[in-house]
Amino acid sequence: MRASTETKESIGALARTEDLRFSPSGRRLAVAGFSLDAIAVIDVTLDGLDVALGSVRTITAPSLRSPHGIDFLGEDVVVVANRRSGLTIVDLVDRAERPLRGDLSGLAAPGSVATAPMAGGAWELLVCENDAHRVTRLMLLPNDDGGFEVGDRAVLLARHLDIPDGVAVSADRRWIAVSNHNHHVVMLYEYSPSLGVHSDPIGVARGVLYPHGLRFVDDGRRLVVADAGAPFVHVFERSDDDWTGAHHPVCSPSIMDPDTFARGRFNPQEGGPKGVDVDADGRVLVVTSESQPLSFFDLTRLSEAPAAEAGRSYEISLFEESAQRARSLRHADGRAHTAEELLGAAEARADAAERDRATLERQASELRAARDDAVRQAEEATARASVEATSAAAARTEADWATAQLQAIERTKTWRAARLPRRAYASLKARRSCGGAATSIGAGSPQSSTS
Repeated sequence: MRASTETKESIGALARTEDLRFSPSGRRLAVAGFSLDAIAVIDVTLDGLDVALGSVRTITAPSLRSPHGIDFLGEDVVVVANRRSGLTIVDLVDRAERPLRGDLSGLAAPGSVATAPMAGGAWELLVCENDAHRVTRLMLLPNDDGGFEVGDRAVLLARHLDIPDGVAVSADRRWIAVSNHNHHVVMLYEYSPSLGVHSDPIGVARGVLYPHGLRFVDDGRRLVVADAGAPFVHVFERSDDDWTGAHHPVCSPSIMDPDTFARGRFNPQEGGPKGVDVDADGRVLVVTSESQPLSFFDLTRLSEAPAAEAGRSYEISLFEESAQRARSLRHADGRAHTAEELLGAAEARADAAERDRATLERQASELRAARDDAVRQAEEATARASVEATSAAAARTEADWATAQLQAIERTKTWRAARLPRRAYASLKARRSCGGAATSIGAGSPQSSTS
C-alpha cells in the first residue's frame, strides 16, 4: 500500500471503525467511523496487487450517530446503518445527507447493511437490527429531488439469530450470509421467494469466535469472514454447488500481530478485524479494525494459510470461554451470597437502630412533656411568688405606716401627760383581773375562802 504521510495520519485518526466497502468502480473506499460519528471516503487506485491511496475526506452529518455498517448506492452515494439513529443516505460529492422519506420507525440499532440495485433505479436493502435480532428487507425508491422514499418493508430473517452483526449477498443474489454474533456461527440461506421470518438456514459456517463483517467472493463460491474475537479472517468454501450443511474454514490467516490484536482487545469480543471487503477481481482483501484502521492483503496468498491454527483452537476457545463464564458465575454467586449475608446483617442492625430510635423518641417525648410540665409549674410558682411578694411589700408598707403613726402619737404631750393615769389604770385593771380570778377560786373551795 502506498500513501502520503497526510493520508496515513488521516486514516490513523479514524479510531474505532466497524465496516468498509469498495465502490462499484473500486476507485473509492468508504469506512464507517463509529467513535467519530462520521464516515471516511478514501480515493483508491488498484493496479493488480498494487494499492495507492489518495485523499481522505471525513464526512459528518446530524444523523450519523455511531455508524456501524456501510454500502454503496451507486458510485457517489452511500447508505449508513447507525446504531443510534437508523439509516442515513450520504452524497459523497456534496458531502451532505440526501432526503430519506417514509416510515423507518422501529429499526432497532441497525448495525450492517447490504445493497443491491433493482429495476427503475430502486435499491434493495438488507439491514441487520442488532437489538431486535433480525434482518429486515426494505426497498428504497428514488425521488425527483435526489432523495429516496421507503417502499416495501418486512422482516426477512429472525429465527435462531442472536445479534446479527453482518450481512452479505452473493453477486448472483442466490445466497445470503448473516453473522450470528452470540452463537459464534455464520448462518447461510438460499435467497428464494420462500425465504421468510421463520426460515431455518440451510448451512452453518463454524470455527469463528465472534463473526462480524463478511463478503462472498468468486461468484459466491467462497465466503470471507472477519473474526472480531481473534486476529484472523476465515475463508469458507462451499461444497459442490451450494452451502448446505456445516462448514469449517479452509484457511484462517492471521491479519495482525499479537501486539496489535492486544491493543484492541478490551473484552473477548474485541481486538480482531471488524469490516472486510474484496475488490472486483477477487484479489485484494481490505480489512479494518480499531487498532488497525486499514490494511490490504493478497487474498490468493492468504488463502494458502492453514486453517488448523484457528480451527483447532475454536472448540477449545469455546470450552475455555464457557469455563470462564462458569467461574465468573460461581464467583458472582459467592459474592451474591456474601452480599445477602451482609444485607441481612445490615437489615438486622437497621431494625435494632429503628427500635433504639423509637425508644429514644419515646423517652425524648416523655422528657419533653416533663420539661413542659416543669416549665409550667415554674411559671405558676413565679406568678404566686410575685403575688406574695407584692402582698408582703404592701403589708410592710402598712406596718411602716402604722409604726410611724404610733410614734407620732407617742411623741404628743397628750400621750405623755396621760402616761401615769394609763399606768395606774393598767395596774388597777390587772389587780381587778387577779381579784376576779381569786373570787372564782374561792367560790369552789373552803380553803380558799379562809385564806
